Amino acid sequence: MKRTLYTVLASAVFLAMLTATKKRRKPREAGSIPKLTIPSTTGWASHEVAGIRFVTPPNATVTRADQLPAIRIQLASGKELAFSPTAIDIPARRSSWSTDFVMFDAPDAAIVLHELGSGDECQALACSSVPVLGSPLCIDGFSRNNDECTQVVAIARSIQPR
Repeated sequence: MKRTLYTVLASAVFLAMLTATKKRRKPREAGSIPKLTIPSTTGWASHEVAGIRFVTPPNATVTRADQLPAIRIQLASGKELAFSPTAIDIPARRSSWSTDFVMFDAPDAAIVLHELGSGDECQALACSSVPVLGSPLCIDGFSRNNDECTQVVAIARSIQPR
């Protein structure tokens, strides 16, 4: 009986050690974070909805609405974007990121890489260059695809009041 009890306890201790050990990713080498460029919007579809005009990449769909926060943009991959109900303070957000992980940086937009245990993810923050209803209209999007993050910036930069 003692032997069985010790075996069970030893197994439990071993299992606890395994589950408490964090699996660490191999650290990235310096310069391995890609620097991204924003795509040209030539040939993209133009949309006029809720008092604004913007373009979207091919195969994206726009769910129309009367209010800006209710508009949805679905990219070809199925990733859904929405306009932020308030302007985003990009410099304040940028200050919380490690500069080593910034893949695109401009006054009106930024793309940063987040390393997650389940894989990498990019975050794109971008605002229109012209005010819409008194302030810039912004998009904050996450994706596992860097091209989608660059598309978010291109969409936000294309926003114009109608």
